[in-house]
Amino acid sequence: MELLFDILAEIIFEPIIEGYLSAMSHFSVGSKKINEDKIKIVVVFEGIVLLVMFVVGGCMLLETDGESLKGKILLIASVAVSVVQISLGIIFKSLKKKGVFTREITNEEQLKDLIIRMCNEDDCSEESISWQAYREAENISEKSFLPFLQNFVIENQKNAARDKTVRKAVYHIIANIVKNSFDEQACRFLIDRLDVEKDKDILADILGYLTWVDIPWNIHIEPIIRLSKSDKWLIRHSAIQALGSSATVKSKEALHFYLNQTDEKKYKYEIIYANMALGKTGKSEDIAILEKHLRSRIPDISDSAVFAIESIKKRYC
Repeated sequence: MELLFDILAEIIFEPIIEGYLSAMSHFSVGSKKINEDKIKIVVVFEGIVLLVMFVVGGCMLLETDGESLKGKILLIASVAVSVVQISLGIIFKSLKKKGVFTREITNEEQLKDLIIRMCNEDDCSEESISWQAYREAENISEKSFLPFLQNFVIENQKNAARDKTVRKAVYHIIANIVKNSFDEQACRFLIDRLDVEKDKDILADILGYLTWVDIPWNIHIEPIIRLSKSDKWLIRHSAIQALGSSATVKSKEALHFYLNQTDEKKYKYEIIYANMALGKTGKSEDIAILEKHLRSRIPDISDSAVFAIESIKKRYC
């Protein structure tokens, strides 16, 4: 058994340590890069080694009635390292979900790779390639990518399912750039695309992205107003919420259309979303129209009116 210990130390332990250090050299939190495949390979090997250490240490202790020092070292070390590795694994998984280990996108080739990964047709779990890629996109703020991305959308204008998936991914990247470092031209581009896109899911996505920013008064919002009257509820509801990003007279007039409806059962969700939208951009003079819904028998409507009024008062009263 002593001989086996020496063989393990020379043939397995030392190469594993070298491999582990080599793999970890690719791990850089500062540059947000991580070679996950190499880390996974190392972890598998390490798990095997720890198991072998545990078994060998246990056998050595059994042979010597618990007197073998090397056996004790092997047994204790295998258990201790396993606990540490499990703890690190839990911490790593938690940080990964928060996006700490996302790749930094610095050029168009990396951007193309990101789009491909975002379009990966795997499951939607937090461990999937596409889910992780979408999290990476949330950190992009480089405006110089916008012309490339806008052209990418136009080049994938067909209605094929794959093209829709690509456009959804690219819109997501553009929207995050607009959110992280506002660009007026890119904001106009997203709004203009509302007149081009026909797919309800893509339209709802773009409208949802517009709620992330404050739309300047000089950017036209006619496409949003038009879609707020859509016969498709998903688009209609998304458009009403997007109107809350524009503090213009036209936006308020569009919201008033729903706030003045008397059939609360028919227009329940439209009134709720209009309350919330006006709560974001309304002024003191808009409180009166919101107060009408304080007496609603539908709790969600009255609650949303209360919240909207309180939001306005915090800003102006």
